Amino acid sequence: MCSSSKPLIEFPCEYPIKIIGDGSSVFTDHIESVMTNTVGLGNYSKISEKYSKNKKWLSVTISFIAKNENQLRRIHHHLKASNSVKMVI
Repeated sequence: MCSSSKPLIEFPCEYPIKIIGDGSSVFTDHIESVMTNTVGLGNYSKISEKYSKNKKWLSVTISFIAKNENQLRRIHHHLKASNSVKMVI
């Protein structure tokens, strides 16, 4: 039996990602480097930056136009490659 359901995401689409990691400059530099290399300089925007209560963790939310599922996988893979990144949502 074959089911013909709509894909969960229809590309291209605006896509937000939240990245949580230590509050260091290494963390934010890594995010900017990955996003510039995968979607291009100026093709993403930082929506918010929020430190935890004790300033140990930083949550960064960015948004960009996702072109396909492979692009999303690459971004996730490259973001997780840094020890400063703890979670990508």
